[in-house]
Amino acid sequence: REVLEGYIHNVSDNAAIHRALATTYGQQGEYDLAQKEVDKAFLLDPTSSTNIRYKGNIYFYQGDLKRAEEEYRKLLNEKEPLNIRGNNRLLFLNLLQGRFRDSMGQAKTVLEIARRYNQDVWIRNILIVMAYLESNTGDHEKALERLNEIWDSAVEDEDIYDQRIVLFRKGFTYLNMKSVDEAQKMADAHRKMCEASMNKRTIRDYYHLQGRIELERENYAKAVEYIKKALSLLSETSGSRVAITDS
Repeated sequence: REVLEGYIHNVSDNAAIHRALATTYGQQGEYDLAQKEVDKAFLLDPTSSTNIRYKGNIYFYQGDLKRAEEEYRKLLNEKEPLNIRGNNRLLFLNLLQGRFRDSMGQAKTVLEIARRYNQDVWIRNILIVMAYLESNTGDHEKALERLNEIWDSAVEDEDIYDQRIVLFRKGFTYLNMKSVDEAQKMADAHRKMCEASMNKRTIRDYYHLQGRIELERENYAKAVEYIKKALSLLSETSGSRVAITDS
């Protein structure tokens, strides 16, 4: 914070620095100060859609989902494919509120844009969300079909990160299907990939999945042990803490 403020005072009054300050204030829960920094960024760069996104994000972190949605909808006016950012924000806003049907509609729009521009990473990212939605609304076979498509694409691109995500999500899909043995196979394969990773913190996802598996087996002590291990590898502000704790 002091470094950013020093830059503004001593080097240049810069919209990007004001946005960075807004993020810092937001992380500290000082939302009024965060919004003031975004307003300063608007004055310096009035046509930037990034300012709109930051403003929406601050409302989101405040829990004012209505005003966050109003800002995110403005992003839909951007030219394609930049409008995908607004669609993505609205998708996750709907998902957070349990509006799965609206989320799926938004996901399909994002997928269409991603396919038009042949963006494989975008395609994989949105297919993962769609698989999550389908698995949690009972369409498990469709979820597995999408996850297999993601796997093939990730293998072709040698994208180890997305391969790990597929195994993780397949594990949860099999748990939703009450196929604990299949979920365990996914967990074992996921663990091996995590152990081979240079980022040793990736093992937290394995702990999360294994904790859910133990919960299904009614091995409650083991389940708690794995969930605690997963939480220990996350920062206090990580959004993933909510998902893991809900387990």
